[in-house]
Amino acid sequence: MQEKVYQQKTNNELILVLVLSALMAFASLSTDFYLPALPLMSESLFGNAELTVGGFLFGYALGQLFWGGISDKFGRKPPLFFALFIFIIGSVACAESQSISEIVSWRVVQAIGASCAPVTARAIVRDLFDKQAAATVFSTLTMIMTIVPITAPLIGGWILHLTVWNSLFMFLALIGFVMIFSICFITESLPQEIRTPVKFSRTFSSYKPLLLNYNFMRYAFCFGFYYTGIFAFIIASPFVYKTFGIDAQHYGYLFALNIFGVMAMSALNKQLLKVLNTQQILTTAIITISVAAVILAIGTLRNFAGLWFIVGLIFIIFSANGVIAACCTANALHQVSPQQAGSASAILGALQYVGGVPASLCLTLFGNSAAAMGVLICLFSLLSLFCILKQTAPKMPKIFKKKTNKKENNGENKTENKPENNEHIKA
Repeated sequence: MQEKVYQQKTNNELILVLVLSALMAFASLSTDFYLPALPLMSESLFGNAELTVGGFLFGYALGQLFWGGISDKFGRKPPLFFALFIFIIGSVACAESQSISEIVSWRVVQAIGASCAPVTARAIVRDLFDKQAAATVFSTLTMIMTIVPITAPLIGGWILHLTVWNSLFMFLALIGFVMIFSICFITESLPQEIRTPVKFSRTFSSYKPLLLNYNFMRYAFCFGFYYTGIFAFIIASPFVYKTFGIDAQHYGYLFALNIFGVMAMSALNKQLLKVLNTQQILTTAIITISVAAVILAIGTLRNFAGLWFIVGLIFIIFSANGVIAACCTANALHQVSPQQAGSASAILGALQYVGGVPASLCLTLFGNSAAAMGVLICLFSLLSLFCILKQTAPKMPKIFKKKTNKKENNGENKTENKPENNEHIKA
């Protein structure tokens, strides 16, 4: 009897972990899956298909700031069901789109639905597990999630070999239906009695003190700038590799190489943390990618960068994600109080994905060439380096100082007058 109960509990935990892993991987799945089709989409829709990536990342970044408060008010599963239906509608509409502007608009809708998935997944882990157990669960989720960036471009490339690009979005809609069916097997983690009504105005006003926290924001921008460079590679790489004769099927293999690098650097980071602090590791990583990015920019601008020259330098820059993401997030969240950790996490997630918008726009303006990709990666890598090295906040103009001093003086006067008034009342 005890063995059956234990087996049932183990099976339930396995189902939960698999479902949560799928939810956490929604952004990667929705983007990496159709990357091999970008050149064909540009030809078919007579426009810049890379804008579809920027549109998705824009909606995904904003959506993360929205769904957190909703799930606290209505529970975890109801908003997730609703969001997945939005995702399905957006996916089908993308498949039926006849122009770039139309598909970009529907990609934003698709992203708003998809953005609920990771927010809800993290909340469910928080609801069900204590701190130590939650860390173990997140580690397991990360390990499973790395499978998606490796397999998604490969599967997308093979489907594209058999049919047209529209079918990739219909396949994403099918995955949405599978996820709706899957979450029926997990229980609601937030009971009705402890749900808290959240006003939208209060939800968004809680971000103000975080935006004014210099130490937090410099790590947040470091994180965001680095990912802008990464998205420049993700968007431009299908076009760049195509100029070297790499087709849609083999593109997935080169992309998977970078994911293996991320896994290796994540393992190395665990060992480095035993002897070095996060700031030392992060600074070293940012300097390393900045040097690699400068070499990449020079090589592509001077036209002496071959395929393996680009692949090698991109491998260094992309693999550093295994170090930068962990150390930058840890440093950023330690600059705020525990009560602000949720909002701070949302800002980090938003800046991580909104970086795809400027990358997409710049590549649209300057073309998907190796030189444009190299310069963008170099620029945003150097901006990340600036954020890390700039440890002190910039001085405020004298005008703001005077206003601040007046407010402080008024506050002091009010504080000094209060005891006198109280003494007068007592007398």
